[in-house]
Amino acid sequence: MSNTPAASVPSAGWAGIAAVLFGGLALLIVLIEFSAGPFAPQPEASTVIGETAAGIRDAARRALAGEAPPPPTARTWDIDRVIALAGMATGGVAVILAVLGAVLREPRTALVGGAALGATAILLKVSIWIALLVAGVVILWAIIDNIGDILPG
Repeated sequence: MSNTPAASVPSAGWAGIAAVLFGGLALLIVLIEFSAGPFAPQPEASTVIGETAAGIRDAARRALAGEAPPPPTARTWDIDRVIALAGMATGGVAVILAVLGAVLREPRTALVGGAALGATAILLKVSIWIALLVAGVVILWAIIDNIGDILPG
């Protein structure tokens, strides 16, 4: 037997472990949302595009006639919106817990992992929405360019 003590390995603190758990959960929520969603019933794409084109035409007519726009309608909460909020909020909690663990001088391994998982969930969500926004702008541009052919009158 050796008389030298075993090297002590610092264990992760509570904030680091919680950050990893919340970060992993956030990434899981975001991946499930994009791979299995939407969970709420969705109208057909042709219906949405047609209503958008008709709305643009009606707004242009109202603007030319000098009429006031209709009051905006409030967006309702459905399961897809709740899941989206849960993924972003859980990722934010993971990053905050990692920062808290750093302030408390906990070992860095779990803190970095938790912050990375939480930030990845948030950035994945944001980057996918940016890509969808660009695609939507291209579609709307094509609709506006051809609105006379789509909706005569």
